[in-house]
Amino acid sequence: MWPIDVHAVRALETFFDEVTPGNIPILAGGGLDFSDADLSGLDFAGAEWISAILDRTRLRGTYLTRAWLIDASLRGSDFSAANLRKAEMRGCDARESIFVGAQLNRTDLSDANLRGADLHDTNLNQAFFHSTDLRGADLHGSSLGAYPGNANLAGAKIGGADVENVTGDVTHAVDVGISEPRILVGSELQRWFIDAGAPEVVVLDRTL
Repeated sequence: MWPIDVHAVRALETFFDEVTPGNIPILAGGGLDFSDADLSGLDFAGAEWISAILDRTRLRGTYLTRAWLIDASLRGSDFSAANLRKAEMRGCDARESIFVGAQLNRTDLSDANLRGADLHDTNLNQAFFHSTDLRGADLHGSSLGAYPGNANLAGAKIGGADVENVTGDVTHAVDVGISEPRILVGSELQRWFIDAGAPEVVVLDRTL
């Protein structure tokens, strides 16, 4: 299912026209509207979607390594099992989106809005969530990875998130507040994870 926006359709047509054996071009979709399209299972490595609109877009199993999604609107989109390795997603709005089983190794989601997003049972090691808003997100059963390859949660907002059975190491201060900041480090943060049903999370003394 292709998008409704004619400019987005033209960008896809140009992309597919340029595909040749052994050569995958870069999709030029910056600022365009791909809402409600189904682009699952395609190879869009390095796609340029800066400030694009991909609300409710299906990208299940799509190859998006090194894609540029900075400041993109991704609300309600489905990235299940997508390869987002080294994707640049800083400042994106991915509220209520699905990332279950996605490859997020070295994916930069700093300053992104992931409120209410679904990341349960997903490997989050080496993902960057610096100052990311994860309030109300579903993280249960996910792995943060072991230090030094753990997810970077420095300044992340995780108040109200489901962190039950989350595992892995935390090495930065985290904001567990919901309506106002409540930044915790060290033993206080460790207790918060235990009380939230994540006793296997280890808060290391590197939290700064």
